[in-house]
Amino acid sequence: MSKNRQREGRKLKETEAKLWKQVVSDVTPANTDKIQQIEYDNYDTKPISKRPSTKTNNRLRKSIIDKQITPSTEMDLVVGKSISLDRRTAIRLRRGKLKIENRLDLHGYNQQQAQDALRNFVENSRELGQRCVLVITGKGSIGDSTGVLRRGLPNWINQPDLRHHVLAIEQAQSQDGGLGAYYLLLRRQRDN
Repeated sequence: MSKNRQREGRKLKETEAKLWKQVVSDVTPANTDKIQQIEYDNYDTKPISKRPSTKTNNRLRKSIIDKQITPSTEMDLVVGKSISLDRRTAIRLRRGKLKIENRLDLHGYNQQQAQDALRNFVENSRELGQRCVLVITGKGSIGDSTGVLRRGLPNWINQPDLRHHVLAIEQAQSQDGGLGAYYLLLRRQRDN
């Protein structure tokens, strides 16, 4: 069937034909005398080039070369998003099924003390070859809805001195501290 040929449809039933006549009964055809004709002579009809000119290519190439390309840094870790883990390990970490090899309780620490203790804890745990560790921050005081340490820990993990040690961070299960604790999955210590 050609594109210009109208499609032949099914024959309308009597009730459909009556309904159609009723719908179009008050429609008046457009006055074709008043339709403005567009003059196409005023428009540029040169075909658009598919490829940019060599001048444009050279300009683009030079701008790319001139820019200093820096390697992208690692993506920030987000609680509950384990993009660098295989699915099975991510699920086991989230469900608290990995063996916790070390614990750090930050109750009673101020923010600076907690950051320093976390840094030392993560570095030492990784040196010992430990993979899954638990960091207990506490839920915070009654007046503080989230707790300074609990809110700060995911940010501290993403600082350059700690980020390269940690693969994933997950909220702990209730038996391990729940909202007041985090599982950290540390990178394996590579032998050189």
